[in-house]
Amino acid sequence: IGANGLGKSTFLNTLNFGITGAVPDPNRKFQSAPDYYEDASRSNRTEDYFGGRISEEKRAIATVTVELAWPSKTITVTRNIFQGSKVAKISLKDLSSQEVETVLAVDAKDDTVPQLRYESEILALTGLEDFSQFVFLFHFVSTFDEGRHLLMWDRGALTN
Repeated sequence: IGANGLGKSTFLNTLNFGITGAVPDPNRKFQSAPDYYEDASRSNRTEDYFGGRISEEKRAIATVTVELAWPSKTITVTRNIFQGSKVAKISLKDLSSQEVETVLAVDAKDDTVPQLRYESEILALTGLEDFSQFVFLFHFVSTFDEGRHLLMWDRGALTN
């Protein structure tokens, strides 16, 4: 809670971007989880949103790292804010063996490898069928921001 312009929504949207690779668009009508995820994760949406919030000289180093914890595993995910919505780095820690595996986009021949690994780990840990469902839950159920079409305020989202 705080006055307008302090960065409350920017902070929440940065966390959401780190976790989901998507920046919510309050002006977009909800159609379906896959459609919403495709639109909210497009690179120009991310650049438009963060462009006015991060100075030009800091954009090359602008990243967000978030650690997500489950009883059996922790996932640490890093995204470069101005280099698309793909995962730049993912570290997976198995809590029973304490083994850590790290996958970097620069080490992979295909820069989608960390993103795909992140999505598959999230789906395995949550039991969801599709990553867009995870994005939906974060943007419409888990995070409150008065500028959003939240679950109870949007009939299309509620039926999904």
